[in-house]
Amino acid sequence: MRKTLLLIIISIFAITAIAQPVVTFSNLRYWTPSELAPYVGQTIRLSQPWHINSVQSGSVYGGPRRSFSPTNIALPGSSDYDRICYVNNSGLVRMSGLGFTPRMGEMLTNLVVTVNSTTSVTVVGSPQRHFTYSELNTPPNVGKRDEIVLVCCMNLCYFLVENLGSGSQGPTSSSQQTLQYSKIIDALTAIDADIYGFVEIEQGQGALQKLAQGLTHALGRQFSYINDGLSASGTWTKAGYVYCTDRIERVGSMVNVNTGVKNRKKLQTFRDKASGESFVLGINHFKAKVNGPSSGIDADQGDGQGAYNNARKVEAQAVLSSINTNLSTLSDPDILLMGDLNAYAKEDPIRVFTDAGYRDLHEMFHADTAYSYVYTYGEYTAGYLDHALANSSMAAQVCGAAAWHINSDEPYNKSYRYSAADNSKFRCSDHDPILVGIKLGDYHANNRTSFDSPEASIPIELTVEGGNYILRGATKGYLRIYSVTGVLEVNMPIDSDELIIPTSGLPQGIHIINAYGGHSTLQAKIIVR
Repeated sequence: MRKTLLLIIISIFAITAIAQPVVTFSNLRYWTPSELAPYVGQTIRLSQPWHINSVQSGSVYGGPRRSFSPTNIALPGSSDYDRICYVNNSGLVRMSGLGFTPRMGEMLTNLVVTVNSTTSVTVVGSPQRHFTYSELNTPPNVGKRDEIVLVCCMNLCYFLVENLGSGSQGPTSSSQQTLQYSKIIDALTAIDADIYGFVEIEQGQGALQKLAQGLTHALGRQFSYINDGLSASGTWTKAGYVYCTDRIERVGSMVNVNTGVKNRKKLQTFRDKASGESFVLGINHFKAKVNGPSSGIDADQGDGQGAYNNARKVEAQAVLSSINTNLSTLSDPDILLMGDLNAYAKEDPIRVFTDAGYRDLHEMFHADTAYSYVYTYGEYTAGYLDHALANSSMAAQVCGAAAWHINSDEPYNKSYRYSAADNSKFRCSDHDPILVGIKLGDYHANNRTSFDSPEASIPIELTVEGGNYILRGATKGYLRIYSVTGVLEVNMPIDSDELIIPTSGLPQGIHIINAYGGHSTLQAKIIVR
């Protein structure tokens, strides 16, 4: 009887193993679900990480790569743009049977699925997750806190205190407003910045005053706001500043750039009291991409930039012009521009700044993996509308910049409008806050390999052994592999001290690897033959 039972168990195990062929996809950049066609009706094990692209409307969609907004990584209307549009539009696979609600962007490994069709799979068993909320409780490190001026810019998604809005424009009741405030203040106190720049905050002074008072109470440091003389008017919003007066002081008056949308582009010089160094911080909120005219220069041109692209270009040009014409008022040459520009990284308004010599700090520190917003209206693509751009003298003093992903990856039902919401920082807005660490007066603050952590410790090692690239010393870190044009090809966690670099799915040629482990980083070139 025991022998018979043993044989049955072995047989079942063998059948299960045979029914799970290991599948590796080629060329992840242009992957489409058609590659699942040979496996319809089978149960397979995926050798590569699987990324969650959407968790909205009660359904989970994923694929072997995260979908990014085409104009975040490719020039509008280019052939690369067209290819990315194609794979994004056809690259979503619906997942059932997962057993938990993941976050957008979450990565799963050791995933076994039954392929129902090229657009539908059922998860078998429990895949390995590589995310816990405890990882997000602390904001990203953008420099040693006692050595930097920490700046945070955030779109507050219609923060109102006097005129409660209707529809999609802010809270519609006092209970919603209270919850919105609790969630926002939880995020802002965790960031503990020296200067905050806000967009989509109510006109007038009440909303800014409430946040300044809340930060003072929560952090035990004195915060103030800049009174721009406006009064509250319905649900119209503006850009505004709150700053810690214990450490920071205003220099001169604020410049209000009113070309295009009013009261949403501002420039202010701040001085760090400890060092005596100063810089100009611009906070901006450009015209949105939607509800444009059906014809004319501001109509959607079909190149991925949406409506009002020309209006946003004009706004960008106006900001640069205002800087040049107000140099005596601003009294400092170091310029940092932040805010929701309603344009992705490769779009025309951003190129107005980069063509003028401004550095895209997201790209500078994170290549093309940065994002601050997930567009969920049918596309489920990530990218950054929330920018940090610095002129050359300012960029030299920046030691870190990052988005804190507490909002964009969260499902809608965690926002203050829904019964599932709590008073925590998660989904306090639909945009992630952007953090920039500045070591004022140190013009070599970022003099290190691109994408490095602000600190360094034991170096990571890369060797070639038996035809394989072996990575050591990056345990509990992660690996990114890029094409020579900067396209992300592999993004995976490192769970052991020794890792064989996965090259089987990469096209032949040169690739760039970036390995991160704690505060140690490595950048190197590898050749796939």
